[in-house]
Amino acid sequence: MDKSRFIVLCFFVVLLGACGVQEKETSADVRENAVVEGPALPPPTPAAEEQEAAPAPEEAETVSFDLALVGADGGRGDAAEAHAGYLDDDMTFMNLATEWEGDTAVVGSKVARFYPGVRVEKDEDLPALPEGIPLPFAALIPIRERLSNPEGDYYGFFEFEDNYNYFYLTEWEGQQGIVFGADLAGLNASTEKNLLTASMYAGGSRYEEFPPYAGYYPLADNEIDTLEKNRLALQRVRKKEYYLSLERPDDMISLYMNTARDKYTPLFITTDLVSQGLHLFFDQFLQQTEEKIFIPRLGRLTGVFLDRLEESDVTEDADDAYGKAVNTLITYFQVADCLIKLAPEIHIAKEDWGEEKIEYTEPDRDTVLALYPEKVREEVELICNAAGSALSPSFQYEEDYSQYKPRGHYTKNGVLEAYFRTMMWFGRIHFYMSDGQEAVISDDSEAMTQGSAASLSLDTLPMVAVATDIAVKNPDLFQDWKLLFDPITDLIGMSDDLSFYEAMPFFEGLHIEDLRAWTNDVEQVSVAILKAREELRSPLIAGNSVWEAPSGEGRTPPMGWRLFGQRFTWDSYVHQLVSPPRLMSRDIVRGLDIMKAFGSRTADNLLRISDYPEMAGLEETLGKIEEEFEAKDEAFWKESYYNSTLAMIRAQACFEPGAGFYFTESPLWGIKSQISAHGTWAALRHDTILYVKQVYAERAGDGDFNPTFRTEPLPLPVHYIEPNLPFFDAALSAVREIRESGRKYGFIGEDYEEKLASWDKLLARMTDIAYLEYKDEEVAPNDVEWIRTIPQQLVPLVLAPEMNYASYVEDEDILKSAIVADVFTNAEQGVALEVGTGIPYRLLVALNDGQGRKRIAVGFTFSYFEFLVGQSERMTNEEWREIVYPGDENMDEYLPFWSKGLMLEARP
Repeated sequence: MDKSRFIVLCFFVVLLGACGVQEKETSADVRENAVVEGPALPPPTPAAEEQEAAPAPEEAETVSFDLALVGADGGRGDAAEAHAGYLDDDMTFMNLATEWEGDTAVVGSKVARFYPGVRVEKDEDLPALPEGIPLPFAALIPIRERLSNPEGDYYGFFEFEDNYNYFYLTEWEGQQGIVFGADLAGLNASTEKNLLTASMYAGGSRYEEFPPYAGYYPLADNEIDTLEKNRLALQRVRKKEYYLSLERPDDMISLYMNTARDKYTPLFITTDLVSQGLHLFFDQFLQQTEEKIFIPRLGRLTGVFLDRLEESDVTEDADDAYGKAVNTLITYFQVADCLIKLAPEIHIAKEDWGEEKIEYTEPDRDTVLALYPEKVREEVELICNAAGSALSPSFQYEEDYSQYKPRGHYTKNGVLEAYFRTMMWFGRIHFYMSDGQEAVISDDSEAMTQGSAASLSLDTLPMVAVATDIAVKNPDLFQDWKLLFDPITDLIGMSDDLSFYEAMPFFEGLHIEDLRAWTNDVEQVSVAILKAREELRSPLIAGNSVWEAPSGEGRTPPMGWRLFGQRFTWDSYVHQLVSPPRLMSRDIVRGLDIMKAFGSRTADNLLRISDYPEMAGLEETLGKIEEEFEAKDEAFWKESYYNSTLAMIRAQACFEPGAGFYFTESPLWGIKSQISAHGTWAALRHDTILYVKQVYAERAGDGDFNPTFRTEPLPLPVHYIEPNLPFFDAALSAVREIRESGRKYGFIGEDYEEKLASWDKLLARMTDIAYLEYKDEEVAPNDVEWIRTIPQQLVPLVLAPEMNYASYVEDEDILKSAIVADVFTNAEQGVALEVGTGIPYRLLVALNDGQGRKRIAVGFTFSYFEFLVGQSERMTNEEWREIVYPGDENMDEYLPFWSKGLMLEARP
């Protein structure tokens, strides 16, 4: 990359980068009491036996969102200067109306001739033809009659000048005569379409006015009207418009490939397509890593911890603090051990034709459960039932067991389900080390009430001490823990809770000589609790209800240790600060909060007309968070795969009106930017649903011989990549984070090395092209044509390695792209916020630049949904897909307010 280009890219990156517990309410109550214009609550998911005929959501009156409220003042900093000269061009369409009567054709050959005053009936007439009058290339001529050769051998074709075709009666300059069909384009096409063909020939597919076609697809009146108003149209797509297979393994990829079959349709490759491809790749990569590498490591680690604990000189009925700590830890690890043993065994079977098939053998559940004490069995039943909040039999505080319902890709098989439940157990059960209050020991202190964080710290801090002592004395065990903990840190982020990394130096600083004696000395433990309060960090995100679960002063999440604590992420951080009890005016958060915090003016405008007027402090809080993000340097956005994906989302949200391209300068593009960013965010939360700590809020062919032609090939259109340079920079960073982490921790094989290398190459070339588009410089013809192949190139990159060699997929439903993830819980209202994607929307985009001039390109973007469900009714992909497909249902019930009524109906 030359120096000037590097400076522009950096500038562009900076530019856009600046860019108390109540009784649970029923679903009806939630609907009634939810924030006005907030996410909608769907009906309960039908039982399995009723799913085939699952009813659509109760239809509500659809109110279209007023685009004028969005404004077109988005974009941060200067716009793309190279495109300034196009912005004021009128959005007008060619008038292809004609008074021609009858059939027409276009002169598509530069050797075409008109033979006046003659007609031919057989091959013997051809030598007598006069020299003929040259016909202008790209001229439109009438077609009066087709002349065939009844004596010819090939379907009535004439053999003339080394071609086989018919002759046609026509008129030219007031004379009647004939023309050879090999020189004509547009035979049997409408006159309007032939006028377009003539324009394509004459102008090299570079128009001075917009054609009322996308390629050769005629635009409907409502599509033209929307384009004239917005330079953009979003349109629903029916499921019947595409199909899924191993060759087309995703809704959006399949739609793009269908469109690309017509090489004359200009393609608009959206950032959404890249985001979707990376989501499919990462989700599959994570699944393979968890199933083949992480769960065996987890099982081994759990077993070693149990072995070391059971070697302790402690009886089951020990009533001293040390004995209780050891026995509780044994229960803690036995629960995990039982969950892992409930996973099916994996067998690799060979099919008769040589392909490998994975088979899963389920263990006998009763036999496994009989191996464990009653308390463990009770805990496992609560986890597997995932019914909602209940008192933990092991830890004597309220736990939200609905979080243990496998979601995301963890529903694909029993092994992944077991891994999900086990890691959720290790990620949620909290060993308190301090409550953040000064008075720790006081018999009459309110802080010492049963179940308080202060009381529990006296019991659980010794447990952390025992677990840490085992890790210190068993380096191999500690190394096994690191091999699970560290890769997740690299990919997603630091644990929001304390881990061995903080616990080891803390206990070393206490200089404990006899752990058993120290544990049984309540005064020394109390001193350690105070020391922890002074020296260790508290979590930034409340991962439990601070009313139902213990909390610190001011209802803050207490400090504590988790074996595999869920991860702090910056989007959860935003939602933490704008939800109760941190912000008491807000009951339910929105995806818009994230986009506003990232600097999107469109998101700010949408919140200004929805939430700001009613929710005191929201605008000020988000403004402060936005300033915090603006101060982050480039290295911050590349710290992990998760942060790099957040940078992609940020770039999408800030590529909005004001970016300076012809198609971006309307309020509807602001909505498109929000859909793209929200769709990428929904996919990210889906893929990492197990690891990211969720915020809790409260209070709120025609024969075997064809005619030949010598017509000039029609000029190909100029395809286009959405020129969002910061997005591609972040996407490349995300791919490289996966590769570096995989190499570092030994879970990336040759198959994935090749896929990641291909991803890197693909994104680098797309970045090069987008840079030229941004500068309005010419893209080489081979690169323009290469753009059309991008959807096809994604196919092998998004499939699991074993599927690359498969001949078919037994269940095509697994290829459906609709996904859902719960991202936020309001424990008092008893609801969870779901975000998801469905069948993509079609985009019709008015492009206007120096290379391709004016044209209507076709692309696809996410569909994005945001709605509430009951806290114990968190959705799986399978449940969500029962609602989304077959694709003709009214999905307005699930849309955020800002996208309702803006999509054109699907094409007939």
